Amino acid sequence: EGATVRLLSQQAANLVFTAQTSASGTFTVSAIPAGYYSVEALKAGYRRGLMQNVAVADSATTILPEFILENGASISGRVTTAAGFALPNATVRAVSPDSMAFAGSAVTNAAGYYSIVGLVRNANYRLVVIQNQGADNSPYSRLIFLTGDLTINIEVVDFGPQFLVTCQRDAADSTSFT
Repeated sequence: EGATVRLLSQQAANLVFTAQTSASGTFTVSAIPAGYYSVEALKAGYRRGLMQNVAVADSATTILPEFILENGASISGRVTTAAGFALPNATVRAVSPDSMAFAGSAVTNAAGYYSIVGLVRNANYRLVVIQNQGADNSPYSRLIFLTGDLTINIEVVDFGPQFLVTCQRDAADSTSFT
């Protein structure tokens, strides 16, 4: 399956067109009004590709430079309570620890599993978990350094200000933080 290509109007910041690339990576979008656009390429497991200020003229063909989507890293795992029960509908976010800029997020499924894909390798992230159900909606967070795909299982202890994160890169490497 190819990548999804989205054209966003820079004047109105609206999504204008979407297309799927072919197996060879090409795509065509017709009848685009003249103007300036941002072109975004998205594919699961890859970092987002973005071109800004793409000028489209009336009745003209616009040929874009090649997008090269970089292989991204992922963070996945399961969020549970101290009793081992799944915590569904919790939001797990990866943000820049310095600027708190959003890098990716996922909502846990009914079994508490999540997966955030397309993250930059060899970068620091703050992993933030926000419980979406119940009275206590305070975030839980941990700082991590992501070198590749990583499994992080998060145990929320009594929904209080403390939680346990168990990181497993593989069977031989397991680290816990509290």
